[in-house]
Amino acid sequence: MENPMEVYHETQFKMRLRFSKDVRNILLPMVQIPEPITNRGLPVPILTGLLLTLRFYASGSFQEQKKSFSINVQVIAGPRLEIFDIVARYPGSYHDSHIFDRSSVKGKFQRRELPGYLLGVAGYPCLPYLLTPFRDLRTPGERNYNRAQIHTRNVVERLFGVLKRLFPCLRHGLGTKISTSCYIIVACAVLYNIAVAHREIVEEPIQINDEFPEVPFQKVNEGFGNVIRANLVHNYFD
Repeated sequence: MENPMEVYHETQFKMRLRFSKDVRNILLPMVQIPEPITNRGLPVPILTGLLLTLRFYASGSFQEQKKSFSINVQVIAGPRLEIFDIVARYPGSYHDSHIFDRSSVKGKFQRRELPGYLLGVAGYPCLPYLLTPFRDLRTPGERNYNRAQIHTRNVVERLFGVLKRLFPCLRHGLGTKISTSCYIIVACAVLYNIAVAHREIVEEPIQINDEFPEVPFQKVNEGFGNVIRANLVHNYFD
């Protein structure tokens, strides 16, 4: 079997696997699988397994779906397009707020273990740590707030655009079991963060949606969240 590390020069290697050879050397020690003791059963070497996995993520060429299922993936994005948190285990029919309610990150914000605010679409409830847009605009300050909220929150759209270009298997769909697909999504997210940390990605311009998506609204007690949001509008956007 030919060794891709030797067969392909740097540009070809990165085009096929989405990572440079230097980052490949960083990834390999992270694969916690012991080397086979014997060649019984013709075991696949760890390096070969890693390269095959990266090739699958990069090409997305092994699926032939007869039925279509979706997974609702919750991602918290940082300002440099990094992924701070990801939840990838719920069917597409689950509401966004349902997933957030059961996420570990919500508990951390409730216990004040994390600083700052999260920005969400209108389908989420407005909470002291999760700021959503105004649904009915009444003042110039609320309009200014909504414009800033859209501009800042669109980092998530940009992140997904880069992630799907880096790993086309996520764009085309996965022909694997749902449980396996969830693992693949999280693995791609981890590899994506490594790529961001080592400046292995290049963001291309995308069309930003300046309107709020139509998301079913889950009514909860938003009293204190609304107070926090109103104070932000008064202090910074009026």
